[in-house]
Amino acid sequence: MISLIDYYRELQGEALKDIKKCTCQFLTEEKNGKAKAHASGIFINVDDSYFLITAAHVVEKHKDEIFVPLRNFDALQLGGTLTTNVAFQKEKDKIDIAIIKLSEDAFNLVNGYYSFLSQNELGISHEVKKLPSYLSFGYVCSGSKVKYGTDKFIAKPFNYVTVPADEKIYKELSCQLFENIIIHYDKKKVFNYRTKETKVGPDPFGISGSGLWYIPPNQIVKPGDKVSKQLVGIMIEWPIQNRKYWISTRIDILTEIIRQKYSLNIPQSTIVKVNFTE
Repeated sequence: MISLIDYYRELQGEALKDIKKCTCQFLTEEKNGKAKAHASGIFINVDDSYFLITAAHVVEKHKDEIFVPLRNFDALQLGGTLTTNVAFQKEKDKIDIAIIKLSEDAFNLVNGYYSFLSQNELGISHEVKKLPSYLSFGYVCSGSKVKYGTDKFIAKPFNYVTVPADEKIYKELSCQLFENIIIHYDKKKVFNYRTKETKVGPDPFGISGSGLWYIPPNQIVKPGDKVSKQLVGIMIEWPIQNRKYWISTRIDILTEIIRQKYSLNIPQSTIVKVNFTE
């Protein structure tokens, strides 16, 4: 008989299969023409409009220099309408978001290779729970490189199961509960569920723009059914003040901007109020 812990780990593993399909890596080009790992992003679908979301600092200095991998080791510079909060002051404001509304051509190129997360899987107004039910998945720079002797770029994603931080940590890291979700990351104690071993994890550079996911623990999933998951945040920072935490911007900030800017039918957040003006 399978234990509850092992069953939940199976749920997380199944959820990861879908999460990987809608998560991309951003690349930049080095002077020698080879690809270089840069950051991560997530494709979402809202009212049949298609977006790529990430962190503002991922694109603010690289708007015309970042590419997304496609099939056969090709890479694409995505076209669309970009919205960011590039004017934010990082030492005072932990909102860090970028939204690309994909052009029709860009959508046609990525659709099928990547999946688009459904809007009912966006964790709007999420109530944080002190449980190991949160999952980070993205592409760390140290796990991605050009294969020796070839032009092929190999990317190895990194996922981490964790718990939310205590409320007192928010003040220490200049964050707000209604804007951010902070999670624990102890790189010296990363547990590998496949090998059942604890190892040293990577420096999470490249995780920026990837997703923080909540996997409800109390779900019973039959074979063939889809595991319930919610995208609750976008990873933005591994704070210098305390390297045992990661900071994310709540998904509500992005969904409120999308809802207001494009007049789309998406639930309004009950946690944060955004007055969007261009």
